[in-house]
Amino acid sequence: MEEKDFPSEDLIDPKWAYMGMICSALCFEGINRIVAAVGIPSKLNTEQWIYKNILVSWIHSLIMGTLDFTVVLMYPELRQDPVAFCNVFSYSVVTLSVGYFLYDLIDQYRNGAVLSNWGVSVHHVMIMILFTHHLHTCTCVGLTCIALLPEVNSIFLHFRKLLQYWKVDFNSAIYRYNVWINMITFLIFRFFVNIWLLYNLFTSDWHERLSISYLITFYMSGLVWTLMNVVLFQGLLRKDFLRKKVHHKESSNTNGINNNKENGKIVSNGIKKTE
Repeated sequence: MEEKDFPSEDLIDPKWAYMGMICSALCFEGINRIVAAVGIPSKLNTEQWIYKNILVSWIHSLIMGTLDFTVVLMYPELRQDPVAFCNVFSYSVVTLSVGYFLYDLIDQYRNGAVLSNWGVSVHHVMIMILFTHHLHTCTCVGLTCIALLPEVNSIFLHFRKLLQYWKVDFNSAIYRYNVWINMITFLIFRFFVNIWLLYNLFTSDWHERLSISYLITFYMSGLVWTLMNVVLFQGLLRKDFLRKKVHHKESSNTNGINNNKENGKIVSNGIKKTE
């Protein structure tokens, strides 16, 4: 296959990536402190740091989802050859993302949640290693942008959790609209994108241009990510749709307001504390 005339590592010094990661992590730490200064809901069904973490994650998704979706749409060359494509915009988007994962891993550590949230911790470490390699060599940057498209869904996924923290009625218009948008974007930006990436591992010329070890790592990561999404989607489907009748009955008994049950098990929108 003929190589396309895309910017290469010779045009982007990796030092800018490392500087950008640190600046990005510091910016999200600043957002964390602003959230703490503005105030946290007085009656939370979770620890305060978890609420702050979710809110900062939502802000990150708003930024990253918008930028990443824009860069994928703006450059058809990225979609044509995501392995070779690399420009300043796409490079900056990936850099910003790695900086956030660095911040979030540090936030998990200082709150003693690295082991309890080991799945998230392992995910962040693997992502940082893989994405940093892409930035250092200026290869697969376009591919990384496509892999980051699930951030579009994360906007609505995190907002769903925030609505629960804010005790918004499960049957309210804003909650129900978000539920549907969350499900639709989940199918498009998580399932479809991941399947497209795995499919192209075998049908495109990627296997001729990337090392076997890289392809195996990418493929295994994609399978794990797909399984995680299946479990997450099943939980969302069960809580937001299969429980609809139960939620409606509870809401009717409280004049449309979801109150805590006397037994303390149902705390908000029909979601148990253990969930």
